[in-house]
Amino acid sequence: MAVQFAVVALRASGVTAEVDVLPDPADPEHLATVRVTGRGEPDATDVRAAAAIGARHTDRAPFLPEPLPAGLVDRLQAEAGRDGVWLKPISRTEEEAAVAVLLDQGEQLEQHDPAYLAELQAWLRTDPDAPDGVPVAALPTESRATNFAVRDFAGGSGPRPTPATPADEVLRVS
Repeated sequence: MAVQFAVVALRASGVTAEVDVLPDPADPEHLATVRVTGRGEPDATDVRAAAAIGARHTDRAPFLPEPLPAGLVDRLQAEAGRDGVWLKPISRTEEEAAVAVLLDQGEQLEQHDPAYLAELQAWLRTDPDAPDGVPVAALPTESRATNFAVRDFAGGSGPRPTPATPADEVLRVS
């Protein structure tokens, strides 16, 4: 998200930029290079998007069972496409299961990495006015409706998912 936020903020300030993702195969830690390419006139959408960066947050609560509002996915795809980002709706059961399995495998690997767990702990915030980090209040307190592990910001000490529903309930985009 940081790279995308940089591009959005640059565009809102009248600067155009391009992003090279994973530009150096010899350096897998170098995730992206943002290159200023010129000047451009920001429009109202650019300014609104940049202003929203500070308010952005992740909702870690369970997904609601209602379908998404009509046209929302199309609008999200169009907006993401402006920035060279793609959005892939996951709507088929086999896609949902594949994504859940991949997320589960990633989480299991990360939970055995001491450096990752230390970083996770460093990002937790108990001060609700902290300017960054993950507020403890944002951590889910109830079980998630999934049979798969989800990112555990509490480093193994927080609530763990309990088998509650079949895999096709992990995420349903209608």
